[in-house]
Amino acid sequence: MPSTKKETTIFRQWAMLHCLSSQYQETQTIHQRLAHEHLIEVHENTVLRDLKSLERAGLPLERTDTKPINWRIKKEWQDKIGGMTDAEALMIVLAAKHLQQALPATLTTALQDLLALAQKSLNVKHQQKDNHHAQWLNKIRIIPSQQPQVIPTIKADIQAILTEALLNNQPVSAVYKGCELAKLSPLALIVRGNVLYLAASRDEEVEVKHFALHRFDSVTLLYGEAFNQPIGFDIDTLLVQGWGDFQDAIAEKIIKLQCWCEKGLKDHLVEMPLTQK
Repeated sequence: MPSTKKETTIFRQWAMLHCLSSQYQETQTIHQRLAHEHLIEVHENTVLRDLKSLERAGLPLERTDTKPINWRIKKEWQDKIGGMTDAEALMIVLAAKHLQQALPATLTTALQDLLALAQKSLNVKHQQKDNHHAQWLNKIRIIPSQQPQVIPTIKADIQAILTEALLNNQPVSAVYKGCELAKLSPLALIVRGNVLYLAASRDEEVEVKHFALHRFDSVTLLYGEAFNQPIGFDIDTLLVQGWGDFQDAIAEKIIKLQCWCEKGLKDHLVEMPLTQK
């Protein structure tokens, strides 16, 4: 612990910066966090005086003009000094499992590092019974709306090559379910439940086809080959036409269905009918 008064002040003010976030907080809240998270017991007026001193020193602090005074630190400085907020850590942990499958391989490592940082932050604060954000992980579970299925395995090197080709508009050659594809031009990536599908055109064809990533045996980047971009290709237009549901995008197929079911299921279908798209 610091021994001199000057060192004590510097230590307290540095800890105070860690208590700040990009969201406005009252001086009283910062005072309470300073005591709770850093075990620094001082008067609230001392906290207010320190905050004003830090502001005058040119640190990127912002405050409201009305009382009670609220303080925050600019976002880019919070990342360097205070780290992520509890709410941001919670958001990352909950969203990571849904994001990492669809992200390019070049961003997956960064997401894992961010996830580890968020998890570490929540683990430390999980011991604090009054930390509502950290406790939230014990109060929420996400379950699929459909019957749970075993997630198919996608080879990491294949996913990395395909996402690189997709981002750079570069054709590839591939072996798909044992069949050799001389040229494949990746156009879009569709996340459907737990399965990733590649929208791509073969050779110089204009038709866009599905390719499940877990069914690729091997993929190789083709250098010097022209990328086949069908004229007017728009993934959202195809999805509206039912392409994502593996329907014929040209012929309209209307299915009339009658069923007998229990009242509970009928109520569920009435409350949440299938969309028109």
